[in-house]
Amino acid sequence: MRSLKLISVALFLVGAVAHAQMSTYQDPKTGVTFQYPAVWVPYDKAPSYMGPSFASETNQPRASFTFTSGGNIYKHTLLLSLIFSYFVTPAADSASCLKLAKDATSSDAKSKTLVIHGVRFHEIDGGDAGMCHEQSNQIAVTYRNNQCFVFERDFNTECFGADDTKRNLTTAEFKALQRHLDEIMQSVVFAPLKP
Repeated sequence: MRSLKLISVALFLVGAVAHAQMSTYQDPKTGVTFQYPAVWVPYDKAPSYMGPSFASETNQPRASFTFTSGGNIYKHTLLLSLIFSYFVTPAADSASCLKLAKDATSSDAKSKTLVIHGVRFHEIDGGDAGMCHEQSNQIAVTYRNNQCFVFERDFNTECFGADDTKRNLTTAEFKALQRHLDEIMQSVVFAPLKP
């Protein structure tokens, strides 16, 4: 009976996190807006070993927001962080924009089409691992006004067994966390293109 009660409380908390209050980011230079959970915080440096794959010395995010496992229901899980990053970089055309994203993950990565609020994106799934950290990521790119717009979603975990006090994420927890990342991406809106 006690186990059933604990499971009910955990599912309630996962659901509550899934319906968190949202904040809005707006880029005054490009007109891009998106919403992210208000409990997420901006950051300049990745809170885990691996930061966004697209980031480099020449490509820094215009905005990044993160959610970490400290001080919440995920404290004793293998979750390290969720990161949503937004980049803008010059590109010659749509093909070179897509190549930049593929080079950040894997040059042989397959892309799929994603349409959000009438804007077509190419999305690539990727990942990385090292030093007992694992990252799965999704990079969505679109080409507009001679610019490559890049939106990266990162799901960072540590390997099982690195810390005996931590457990794997449940399927429900994993889905709730991934839903956060996906909802941010689904909220991306571009200002209308100027004639």
